[in-house]
Amino acid sequence: MAERRSRFRRVRDRSTGPPPLAPADGRPAGGGTIPRQDGAHGTVAVDRGVSLAYHVAGDGPQVVIVPTAGNRADFDRLVTGGRCVVFYDVRSRGRSDTVQGASQLGFSIEVTDLEAIRQSFGIERFSVLGWSYHGGVAAAYAIEHPERIERMVLAATIPTHAGVQPAPARKPLPHQLAHLDQLEAAGLRGSDPAALCRAWREIYVPLLMSDPGAYERMAPVCDLENEHPWNVARSLVHVFAQLNTYDWRPLLRGVPAPTLIVYGEDDLDPIDEAEEWVRALPEARLLRLAGVGQFPWVEAPDAFFGAVNRFLAGESI
Repeated sequence: MAERRSRFRRVRDRSTGPPPLAPADGRPAGGGTIPRQDGAHGTVAVDRGVSLAYHVAGDGPQVVIVPTAGNRADFDRLVTGGRCVVFYDVRSRGRSDTVQGASQLGFSIEVTDLEAIRQSFGIERFSVLGWSYHGGVAAAYAIEHPERIERMVLAATIPTHAGVQPAPARKPLPHQLAHLDQLEAAGLRGSDPAALCRAWREIYVPLLMSDPGAYERMAPVCDLENEHPWNVARSLVHVFAQLNTYDWRPLLRGVPAPTLIVYGEDDLDPIDEAEEWVRALPEARLLRLAGVGQFPWVEAPDAFFGAVNRFLAGESI
């Protein structure tokens, strides 16, 4: 399921801070820290009965952490000389453990998971890249732990505060919806859920892009049960339920990390939301990408990774 917040934001009132963080044990089973070696992969325990899948790429001194959902391959171009990138699939997504209990799902828990990943690898300071609500996770973490963050990249991220009315979503054509209905009626969810997942994504994900053909460049994820759209929806409901009331704007003033806000000019959400991040953060700049919707690393990979890699290296963009 495409991870866009507009279908889940329902706001009644506001608070000034992120949801409270839930406790978690981020150390790997057996204790100690995980070596940051190029090509290392496995799982790390972050909660009772919950482990997250990780993959380490590169071995340079600069550390970048990227939360993903089984689509690590989409971000391989972040791996450059002098940089170590720690990818991890967020809980109940990608190759990480499926979480059944509602008490172990939610936005605040994912913020805690980011700290658990940092602890597990013995990382003192790091840069972070987050997309959609993962950008909010990165920002909420930076509010709690500003001393840990070197640089942030927030791409097509959620707004700085609740109460923003979502832009109307593009809708599939009637014949596309009828096709999905036929597949459901034929029992494909039970007999071949990966095939139904592929059919669903082929229709819905391109609606979030300026060039629907860019979908073909995305990493395939439907072989992962957690990425079947009905499972993604269940996870996102718990995440966005905790974002009914929040306002990070006054707290973002205390985040000194240089931040790059990436906005696709064909994103359905208005540029005002991206510009508000720039106003709220003391060291933020805006990167606007023409002909791009909500997946800038797929729709304009050369422009996106060129700018992001220069920014992470401390160079001008």
